[in-house]
Amino acid sequence: MGHTRKKKKGHKKRTSQKEKPDNEVSTSSSSARRHEAQDDEASASDSDSDYANNLDLIQVNLKRSPARMVYLVDHIPHMNPPPDVVAIQDPPSEFAWKSCPGYNIEYLPARELLEKDNPKTIEDPVPVKLVGFYVTQSIDPSDWRIDWREHDNDHYSSVASLFLNTSCGEITIHNVYNNKQSISMSKLLTDSDHPVTGESAILVGEFNLHHPGWGGDGVAQVEKDAEILHQATSMAGMRCLLPPGLRT
Repeated sequence: MGHTRKKKKGHKKRTSQKEKPDNEVSTSSSSARRHEAQDDEASASDSDSDYANNLDLIQVNLKRSPARMVYLVDHIPHMNPPPDVVAIQDPPSEFAWKSCPGYNIEYLPARELLEKDNPKTIEDPVPVKLVGFYVTQSIDPSDWRIDWREHDNDHYSSVASLFLNTSCGEITIHNVYNNKQSISMSKLLTDSDHPVTGESAILVGEFNLHHPGWGGDGVAQVEKDAEILHQATSMAGMRCLLPPGLRT
């Protein structure tokens, strides 16, 4: 589980529904379903100076487990401070239906969901994309958007990018799930239309790659894609926020 803190502007009044200005151009899918949590007060106070000056981000691989998802939702309110953004990999179908108080739930289903698609009442539930997000409702909805990469055939199902406006400019959180090492790192890292490295980029996810740069001295075998990832992020001036060798 990764954790980072980054400067951003103070939050505006929180809202329980994500609304876009008329002039906003969104790269998000019209079929992406957003379920807002009912309990807005579960998130931290807008006057909280820590929330006003830092971005708290965690990354979690749910391994398609409803039990892991329920544990995460129950655990978030006890975190100090609660995360502003949770980058999710491999969510279960229930991810689209389980509320997380104080957070917008962001996901992309295989098709438009209907009430009858609730996994509790159907034997073959509709899957959701391999990555998703929880975004705190204390961040104004006009300050962020998600690119689901619907026109990126190589990375459509396994990469999504959250763009967040801050007082320091726009930052981008790239959420990656490299299931069975199915993603070509050279393609991912050289895609000029969807850059994932740089000064304003945060790259998180489940990469399933091994390198001493993040795995520590105990890494016995380094994959080619791991070396590509390490070199590209180093050249971009990015740094790993976890101590090398930390078990995740």
